[in-house]
Amino acid sequence: ENLKAEIKERIASAEVSNINIENLDDISKPVVHQFDIRVPNYAQKTGKRLFVQPGFFEYGERSLFASAERKYDVYFRFPWSEKDDIEIELPKGFELDNADTPAATADRQGIGSAAYSIKHRTEAASAALLYERKFHFGGGNIVLFPSQSFPALKNMFDAFHKSDSHTITLRQK
Repeated sequence: ENLKAEIKERIASAEVSNINIENLDDISKPVVHQFDIRVPNYAQKTGKRLFVQPGFFEYGERSLFASAERKYDVYFRFPWSEKDDIEIELPKGFELDNADTPAATADRQGIGSAAYSIKHRTEAASAALLYERKFHFGGGNIVLFPSQSFPALKNMFDAFHKSDSHTITLRQK
C-alpha cells in the first residue's frame, strides 16, 4: 500500500498491480520492487508524435538542490544505489522516432554515477522500449561534503536530473 501511495503521490492517475517485493527481510540483499503500472496519458501528444520520459521513477522529480549556494555542509546518511529496469509497451500504431540514450554522468573520484541504456524490442505483438538506469552515490563511503564543495555537488546532481528527465519521441506510423 505504501508503494502504491508513493507512486500515486507523484502521478495521481497511476494504476499499480501485480506488486512483488523481494528481500525485505534480508539486509544482505537489495530490496527489489516489481510491479505493473498503467498511466493513462503518461506521454504528451503533439500532432502525430508522443513525447515520453522513460525514466518513470524520476518522472516529476525536481533537482535535489534548488539553491545555488550553501552555508552549511551537506551530509547524506548513507551511500545508496538504484537500478531501474523499465519496459514501456509502445502504443499500437507508433514507432520510435528519437530514442537516443541519456548522457551518462560520473565524477572522477567515483563518488557518484548514473548510466543508462535504451533498447527496442520490435516483436509485432508487443513492441516495447527497454530502459535501464544504474545509479550510485556515496562511493568510498563519502557522504559528507563541506559547504565550499557544494557547487560541484550541485552540478553533479543537476546532471543526474537532466539525464533522468530525458525524453524520447514516438511517431505515428
